[in-house]
Amino acid sequence: MGVLEPIRSDLESLATEVVRIARDKIAQIPTKSETRKDYDLFMAIDLARLENLPVFASIQQKVNADGNLRKAFLIADGGDSEHISLRYVIPVINEILLKLDAGQLAAPAMALVLNRFDEYMSSQTTKSRVIAPLLNFTAEMVNVEIQDGVYLREFIDDELQDHCSAATLFVGSPYLQRLLPIRFKLEAAFEQPRVFGHDMTPSGLYQKRLDDTLIGLRLLRAGAVGFSFMKHEVDDVAGKSTAWTMGYSGQYYLHGDQYDFREHSLSQIPNILANLPQVANDRRFKLAMDRLMGVYVKPPSGDRLVDYWIGLEALMTPDKATELSYRASLRTAHLVSDASSRKQTFEFLRDSYNERSKFVHGSKSTVNDQTVSRTEDYLRKVLLYCVNNHKVPSEQELDSLVLGVGA
Repeated sequence: MGVLEPIRSDLESLATEVVRIARDKIAQIPTKSETRKDYDLFMAIDLARLENLPVFASIQQKVNADGNLRKAFLIADGGDSEHISLRYVIPVINEILLKLDAGQLAAPAMALVLNRFDEYMSSQTTKSRVIAPLLNFTAEMVNVEIQDGVYLREFIDDELQDHCSAATLFVGSPYLQRLLPIRFKLEAAFEQPRVFGHDMTPSGLYQKRLDDTLIGLRLLRAGAVGFSFMKHEVDDVAGKSTAWTMGYSGQYYLHGDQYDFREHSLSQIPNILANLPQVANDRRFKLAMDRLMGVYVKPPSGDRLVDYWIGLEALMTPDKATELSYRASLRTAHLVSDASSRKQTFEFLRDSYNERSKFVHGSKSTVNDQTVSRTEDYLRKVLLYCVNNHKVPSEQELDSLVLGVGA
């Protein structure tokens, strides 16, 4: 027996009466589409007619007099039930009418909707999800947990249509063309307190987890993975309430290769994200990380190379002394390369810095794509070194590493 048992028969009578009125006034009911009537609007426009029905007055009286019902309808102490028609009754009756229009029989349709309504009102929590459709992403597997509470799922066509409809409110058609290849999404499902209205505070906590997951993905390897929007979905009275928000930094247009997520990466993401908070607020690390996360909005070019070197300089030359190219290249080579490849790494980074300087000072208008991508890889390796070692190395530690002595 659910919390609505004391008013269940009244709810059935009210629904039956409103269905009769709707059928009598069918020509006056506005439409949402060629095949769907806007019963919500029809009832809301003439709300007084619904609220003046004797059976509705009976429901209000019983709700106001019953402590359990007041709690279920989220009525505050000293408040009354004036909001229940718009918040609860209209969505429930609308759902019944839509099921009847779809050809369902009246009795089972009403029972199905009212049973779900009772189940919803009897719980103090409701199910919620935050969904981030992934751009430029492919994977070997689906339905796997990438980090605590965040899953990689398949993005189905119905969701793509919903996403396109929401995106048209914010961006133009060029962005929509980029949505067509989407086949994967990040998803976090959780329970949140049932409240009056759409409380997105709990969703915000999980939105940060999705943002952090993107950081983990980009720290693992190169690839223009990202998400422009997030969908917040909450189970409601007669269905789901949804809202769309900007994704990571509102990055609509991403340039670069597709991100290939591999099965062995599943064990790496949680470790990266567990260690990340220990360095995330370090000024040097944050500057370098921001540069890495922001480059994919730019086409592969000299601008990217400049960003990568801003990150490398922040991490490898905190002293800002002379010979930045030499110091940054030498320190990076010792930090991320073994002895057999250290000289090669140093020479590449030295040449990369020189190419960066020529671009900045105008003697070159383009840079080599391979130089850009390899420099990104070295910045990523340094960032991962900091994450895995729980700190950003100091100037003294960097010099001691080059000299082969203890810091």
